[in-house]
Amino acid sequence: MMPTVSANAPTPAELRWKRAQRLTAAFMLGAVAVTARIVWLAMQSETARELIRNNAQAAQSVAIPGMRGRIISRDGIALAYSERRLRLLWQVPADLSAAEATFARWEALNDRPFPLPPRQDLPSHLGRPWQIADDLDMQLPALWHMTQAPENGLILRAYFVRYYSQNTALRDILGSVHTDPATGLECGLTGMEKEYDHELRGHVVTFSLLATSRRAFIKDNKQWQENQGNGRDIRIDIHAAAH
Repeated sequence: MMPTVSANAPTPAELRWKRAQRLTAAFMLGAVAVTARIVWLAMQSETARELIRNNAQAAQSVAIPGMRGRIISRDGIALAYSERRLRLLWQVPADLSAAEATFARWEALNDRPFPLPPRQDLPSHLGRPWQIADDLDMQLPALWHMTQAPENGLILRAYFVRYYSQNTALRDILGSVHTDPATGLECGLTGMEKEYDHELRGHVVTFSLLATSRRAFIKDNKQWQENQGNGRDIRIDIHAAAH
């Protein structure tokens, strides 16, 4: 049973997958914007400025994992597909006074784009990342703006969720995946996920950020926007309605 690259089918699952693709694109654009800002700030050190004066520009590589392809039935139903989600972490200052000052500043914001965790839990998270929100809308401009301010210590971290058909008879056939901690890619573990992992698995997209003393920008901007590193869809010889 050989898979083939599928065409899109206008089902609710297909529409959710298209939403996930748009989310992926938004994440990549946002990740580049945030990283570009960080690189530019790093280049403001005297050592970096000297490097720029001597070499005209400095570069940094950024890697983003692509999304896994879908497993689609013969009748066009997505039996397995992935969505990219986003969680927000706060790198809590090690000093309690500094942490409380940041917390109080956020409390005073009327249009804060994320919920605050319990203030009484603050002392137990000093000096380490604290997850304060999950499954966020990564297109919120206010959220992106806050993550670009280094003094906030906010980190946006993406992850994947794999969804499967609710038909229990297909679960063992479809199999399962796990996330490679080194790359962030979803990898086939059992069943068809493992058998066709080569086609389904995404790949890590690496692109270069170039920084000068005035700005940071993306090298080959068009090329990385066209290559999001997503895996291929496969169509299998199973009729979803028959199971």
